[in-house]
Amino acid sequence: PPKRLLDVAGGPAEYSIAFCQKYPNLKADILDLPNAIQAGLPQIEQAGLGDRIQYIEGNLLETDWGNNYDVVFLSNILHCLT
Repeated sequence: PPKRLLDVAGGPAEYSIAFCQKYPNLKADILDLPNAIQAGLPQIEQAGLGDRIQYIEGNLLETDWGNNYDVVFLSNILHCLT
């Protein structure tokens, strides 16, 4: 099972929450912009996953994504990039 997930432009954290609920040892990082982060933080806390899901603030085209992820999840963003 995966241990580390990067959810690129994961916004309100729906997918990261679902993945962490499915995989109890998974930790997730969500890369997104500040407004999206503010929208997602309450969802993470409500799910009781504040210790397993964190945000990386930044622009997906400019911010270093980091490394050592088992899964990188890209959803609803590739269609808008040239």
